[in-house]
Amino acid sequence: TPAKDDKKDYKKWTLRETTFLVKQVAAFYRERRDEPRIWATILEAGFKKVFDPSRKPGDLRTKWRSLKSTARMPKDRRKSHLADLPENLLVDVNFIADKLEVPAKRGPTAAN
Repeated sequence: TPAKDDKKDYKKWTLRETTFLVKQVAAFYRERRDEPRIWATILEAGFKKVFDPSRKPGDLRTKWRSLKSTARMPKDRRKSHLADLPENLLVDVNFIADKLEVPAKRGPTAAN
């Protein structure tokens, strides 16, 4: 089918890419919390030296959400390719998600 042909080949995330993503998310939330383009900014920071050239901002966002989910589950319940992530990296993910990350703004508030 045409839609299947348009889908890009999946590139497995390397530990280097994943570690860089976590460090950049932490730095972003510490320094530039109000900037709306978090994923594009992080991608630009590591585009030539770290990330696979096929990565898009949405790929980074999806990976971050997956890391947050993985970090909160017991090690024995993690998918095999995520079970090998260093535990300290997942501790960092939990810290960033709990202490630094700002909830996304979603449309107008109901108070008005």
